[in-house]
Amino acid sequence: MAKRMPLIVSCASVLIVLFYLVEGRNYPLGSLGHPGPGLYPMLVGAMMLIATSMTVVEAGKGTNQAGISFDWPSGVGWWRVFTVVFAALGYTLLLDPLGDLVVGFLAALAVAWIMGMKTIWKAVIVAAVLSGAFHLVIAYFLGVPLPQGTLFGG
Repeated sequence: MAKRMPLIVSCASVLIVLFYLVEGRNYPLGSLGHPGPGLYPMLVGAMMLIATSMTVVEAGKGTNQAGISFDWPSGVGWWRVFTVVFAALGYTLLLDPLGDLVVGFLAALAVAWIMGMKTIWKAVIVAAVLSGAFHLVIAYFLGVPLPQGTLFGG
């Protein structure tokens, strides 16, 4: 079972990426001159699909180029994996009703907390900076409109 675990995880990752891409289709792509809110999920999803598909091939062969041994997480490692996957899934599902800033902040806060940032005010600051910087770069500098959230009149 341990030898098949990288293949199982990489196949599950492909399924998650496909779900991400399907959810991203709900937003308009726009045009090259005026990109829509669906452009970013499609670009990220395409890159993630390429990476996860390559991982499936590598795991299917039973080798990896870096010679890394795969160990299934245990203890706190399980919670870290679960939290990151849950944060990504939650981001996808809650993006439309809550908007990019709120959901980005919550996802970054969850990941910062589970990765070891145990001082809550530091985790809040890191999450606020990360979500704010992401929103600033994508929405203002690149001009891609991100969902503001239907609960907030967006």
